[in-house]
Amino acid sequence: MKKYQLNRGVIKGILDLCDDEGVFKKDFLGNLQIGFTELYGDNIFSIHSDISRYSFFTQAEFDICYAENYFIDESEEKMFKALKGLHDFDIYKMANDYGVDVEILGIMFSFLHEVGHAFEYLTMIHDGKSLNELSERTKPLYDEVDKLEKKGMDGSVLYRTITQERHADIFALTFMVNNIHELIDIVQSNVEVVGLEEA
Repeated sequence: MKKYQLNRGVIKGILDLCDDEGVFKKDFLGNLQIGFTELYGDNIFSIHSDISRYSFFTQAEFDICYAENYFIDESEEKMFKALKGLHDFDIYKMANDYGVDVEILGIMFSFLHEVGHAFEYLTMIHDGKSLNELSERTKPLYDEVDKLEKKGMDGSVLYRTITQERHADIFALTFMVNNIHELIDIVQSNVEVVGLEEA
């Protein structure tokens, strides 16, 4: 598998495309702010939405953190397998069909999954639904995933069936299918192959 080095143009490009496609255009007054934190080193690429800080009724703020490198490791392989079983989404077949490295699609999916979280949480805030209630209701499932992983078992399928994770996955997969050519251009323009990793 290849290791890719990313720059923040990946984030900007994907968010701009989401905006162009109306993801953040709502029928209510709302504000979504995205912050960037760059993490350096050989950490696997990571991106997280932070819903702990938001204000008023229709505003939400998210921090997107990313390491500069992305490569596919065992946890990514488990995720791809779970997505295929749960949603019949074969990321390897898609990569082959479009003539791109599977890592390109993995980068897309990781960003779009977090955008899916942001979209869902902003909508919940507007609708007066409690983010805390959602967190409390699903915490036991996240805890169960942690227990499985600590026992050396695969918790990928359970993780991806947790309500907010499933919604974010479906958002990401749908957006990828509908905008694949534009996404490929964005990612390929903002990544560089810097080495090989063992699969």
